[in-house]
Amino acid sequence: MRTGLRTLVLNSNFMPISVFPDLYTIPSEEAISRYLNDSCNVIYWHDRTILTPSRHDLKWPSVIVNRNTKSFGKELKLKKSSLFYRDQCSCV
Repeated sequence: MRTGLRTLVLNSNFMPISVFPDLYTIPSEEAISRYLNDSCNVIYWHDRTILTPSRHDLKWPSVIVNRNTKSFGKELKLKKSSLFYRDQCSCV
């Protein structure tokens, strides 16, 4: 069953994983499975409650933070897609 809710994924530094073309989001169903597998922390929750037979009050995650700690390179790789995004698809 699909809820239609999306979850924002942040890296371990609480920064969005991807800034363009839009933020990195996943379906809330995948986010709850990551949370139950203990691979992320939940920062914010949606207002909707998950209906479970065990009657636990569990809500859908809205923002999660990955637990893995990956370091990023100091240099930004220049790609054609990032240039088009920066220049809003216009020629100089």
